[in-house]
Amino acid sequence: MKEFYILGIYRERIYSNQSVEFDRAILDASLDRLRFMGKDLGMKVRVERVRAEDYQYWRWSDFSRYHLILSMGQSPELLKYLQKFLEQEASQVSEDAPLSPFPLLINSPNAIKNCYRLNFSKILFEHGFPYPQFKVVRLSEDHGHMLNLLREFDGIAEGVWVKRGDFHALNNQDVIFINDEASFSQVLSHFQQQSVGEIILQRHICGDVFKFYRISDYHYSYRQLVAEGGGANSSPGPSLPRPLLSKMLELSSQVGELLQLEVFGIDFVVGATGDLYIIDVNDWPSFRSCRQKAANAVAAHALDKCLQANLYGPKEYTYQENLSERTYPYSKVYSDFQTVKYLHRSIPPKY
Repeated sequence: MKEFYILGIYRERIYSNQSVEFDRAILDASLDRLRFMGKDLGMKVRVERVRAEDYQYWRWSDFSRYHLILSMGQSPELLKYLQKFLEQEASQVSEDAPLSPFPLLINSPNAIKNCYRLNFSKILFEHGFPYPQFKVVRLSEDHGHMLNLLREFDGIAEGVWVKRGDFHALNNQDVIFINDEASFSQVLSHFQQQSVGEIILQRHICGDVFKFYRISDYHYSYRQLVAEGGGANSSPGPSLPRPLLSKMLELSSQVGELLQLEVFGIDFVVGATGDLYIIDVNDWPSFRSCRQKAANAVAAHALDKCLQANLYGPKEYTYQENLSERTYPYSKVYSDFQTVKYLHRSIPPKY
């Protein structure tokens, strides 16, 4: 019986923004599902879980034994460490020792770095995606200059979002809506106290906000955000018109490919005239509204990826389960590992 080694890396508490338990829950559910599916294929599955904060205690030799790493970590230090490990593995390639495809990382360090706010803002804008106008403000600049940048937005009274530029929101005060200069000065003080180097000013788009979740070609779902008591809560909302849903699927596929993401979420705004805008991208959200379905899809995607990388040699594997319980993609991988037939997908082949 083949052994299948999997490592799960929990997100750092500081990057979870009051969602530590939700972030842990989606990773745990995905690892549990992988264990079940692997055992059902006759594999001996070994799953380990570690905190991202403890990366400095890890040894590269420990990583080499894993076939799959599911990582939710976001700190620059961790990503640099993982990237260096991958480069170290690649440097040892020779004719006698070809590069192994393992361990596979989901999401990769580069993909996660692409989701730092300033990074994805520049990438999306440069590639012509419907991303609202934004300006980068360095907090080391003169206060008067920063005010002039704010005034360059047409119709400040209609609203401007002020967002920290390095990571996603570490707390609810890191993404703030303003519509006057006095509020802007208060927000600047907050970010300066947090030692944030750069912030983003972004034009407000009026419309309905949808959180759109994507796991490669295995799963999509969406929730509408509704204002309530000064905050925002998610609601299943109405079914989206087919053309609008198709556009969200198309844009999310393009964003995923461009940013190298496999498990991610996008915040869309549907404007009053039906125009679609992207306002945020997140690597590996908590999927709190569809956790089990998302975990099933993560597991199926990760397992298929490992099988296609020829981990288990020339043997046919067929994953089957009670048809009434199908909630994720099933794959049949043939001995040449070139042909993969998905017997069921959450996303139809054609939108």
